[in-house]
This record gives sequence, structure tokens and C-alpha cells, in this order.
Amino acid sequence: MSTKTKLLAELLKKSAPVGALGLGVSDDSEAGVISRGGRNLIEAWHGSPHKFDKFSMDNIGTGEGAQAYGHGLYFADEIDVAKGYQPRDIDNEQWMYDQYKAAEESGDEYMMGAWERAMMHDSPIELRASAADPDYDEHSQAAFAEVADALSSNSGSGSLSRVEIDVDPDTLLDLDGYMHQQPEPVKRALLDGGLIDERSVDPEWVAKREKAFGKAEGESGHSMIARLSEKYRQAGATNPAEMAAKELDSLGIKGNRYKDGKSRGGDGGTSNYVMFDDKPISIVERGFADPRLLAGTAGATGLMAKLIRDSQDDSTVRAPKNPKTAMLATLLRDGERAVEGSPAEFVYPSGLAPWLERLAYDEKPSKLETAMAIADFM
Repeated sequence: MSTKTKLLAELLKKSAPVGALGLGVSDDSEAGVISRGGRNLIEAWHGSPHKFDKFSMDNIGTGEGAQAYGHGLYFADEIDVAKGYQPRDIDNEQWMYDQYKAAEESGDEYMMGAWERAMMHDSPIELRASAADPDYDEHSQAAFAEVADALSSNSGSGSLSRVEIDVDPDTLLDLDGYMHQQPEPVKRALLDGGLIDERSVDPEWVAKREKAFGKAEGESGHSMIARLSEKYRQAGATNPAEMAAKELDSLGIKGNRYKDGKSRGGDGGTSNYVMFDDKPISIVERGFADPRLLAGTAGATGLMAKLIRDSQDDSTVRAPKNPKTAMLATLLRDGERAVEGSPAEFVYPSGLAPWLERLAYDEKPSKLETAMAIADFM
């Protein structure tokens, strides 16, 4: 076995996500948090009126909604929350209705059902999931896939993405919580940065305040963001919220989290996230670009790997014909990210992922892709 093959086997063992190979997921796993390679990451959704290939801090302010919960990129645990930021104009709605009526006139009940779901705001991602669901018959599956492709190619549908954020959830400031309720890494960062004092995170002091005033008075995460923003506003900053986010990021606090509308006022529930940096964000599924292209943006190394990615077409997403092969390619991409910048990067089999991605979609790999894959085993 070559050095590259041994490295590949070891990295796949370390980077395989829980549940990816039939290992199952813990029943008590927190919503929005997944385990990957022994680390906790955030899995979330993002809706936008725009189409794009990767997230960028430069695009903040060009989407829907205000930056009411801090300066950054916004994500949601719940797909329905994200879809609320994926508006469709009147012309787009009329186009979908016309497609439904055309199916009705031709007596195609399968296409009628698929277009009805589209009009009820089912996304291409959701329709493709149904197209791969064995509980549906082959005619329904074909209709779901066709409508998903049609939605993806229509410019009025915005974009909806499922992402993985390579950030430990315990490094996020809880906007709904007081300082003593923050995760331990956040408490320590705020203390070390001089933004809070020891009393605010002392359980005994908090208990005394609660007994005296009837509630745990103190500064919440939300009021801290407001305080930092006001500090920079008074200093004349043109974007005080951005400066506040940068200060928290410099202390190791990677973003904010807050409960979404349906979870406020109770324990648990689902959250929204505000990320201060675009680099940890990877698009893993979307309705309007080929995931094979997006998968390479965060990891593939070397000029040859870039040439392979650039040679791939810009077709619409569709369900892979060989899901297990697609999963292996995804794990290889994760491995690329894991070794990036380390000595192992130079022996990592980076040519295998593009080759496997072609096979996953029943496509013939190019001569260059095949040569790169063979070279990884030499």
C-alpha cells in the first residue's frame, strides 16, 4: 500500500461524519450541531435573493433583512426560516402557475403534484430529496427531479444553501443569555479581553442578584453587542457593528447565536447564527450550482487540482447516481481541508475526489482526471 493510500485510509477514518456510513446519530444530538472528525460543527441553511458560488463578507448588506443581530453572515437551523430570505417575484410565481396549468391540461397528475409543491415553496433541494425517496413511485420521482431542475434554471428563484460551518458552537456568543449563561470559552474570552468582570459570571453573585431583584440582572449577549457598537459609534467608526464583530472575533468568539421566532421564550429549540468570518463556511448542498464545483472551493490543492475543477461544467445539481461514491468524494474533500497547510498536503491524494465525483454522476472522467487518480496510487 502506498503512502498516499495509507494516508487516505487514516483521514477517511478520522473525518467520516457520524451517520455518513450507517453509523447512526445520537438521539440527544443538539439541533444544528453535527460531529465531524471528533469535532463539533454547525450545519445550517441560508436563503438569499442572489445566486453565488461561495460566501463572502464583502456581500454583507446585499441580501434580505437587516443586520439586527450583529454584523456577519446569517444562517438558520430551520430550512423554513432560510426560505423566508429567498424571495420569489410575481413573475416567478406566475411562471410556476403556468407550468402547473400546462400539466393540468395535459392530464399529468405527477407533474401537477410536483409543481403544486413548488408553488408551496418547496425548494429544489427538498424536491430532489423526494426524487431520491424510495417511498415515491418512479413517475413521482421523475416529476420531482424535473421540476427541481426547472426551478434551478429560473432566475427568479434566488438561492437556498445547506452549509457546514467549521466553528465550535461553544465559541458563539449567546445573544439571548446573560454573561453567566454563556459557554465557558466565551466567558473566558470576554474576561481575558476585559469586556466583563469576574462577578458577572460568578454563580453566587448572580444568585444574590436574582434573590434581591427577582431576576438574574446583568448584561445579555444582545446588550453587549449594542454596547460595543455604541463604543465604536462614539469613536466615529463608519460601521460600528462591524468593528464590534471584529473585536469579538479577535478574542476567539466566532459569531453570535440567537433563538429563532418559534423557539423564543422557552428552553431548547432551534437557533439562527451570525458568523463573523466567511472562511469556515462550506456549501455542501444547494439548488443552483453543481456541488462538485463548490466542494473544491475550500480544499483542493495544487495547480493540477485547480485545472480539474476549472474543466468541470456548470450544470444544474441533480441527485448522484451512486450515492456511496458521492459520499466518498465528499470525505476526500474533507480530508483536503484537514491537511491544508501541513506537510501531509504534499502527499494527499487530491486527484481522487474529482475522479470519484464524475463516477458518482455516471459520467466519464476526463483523461486528466484519470491520470491524476492513477498517480495517487503510484
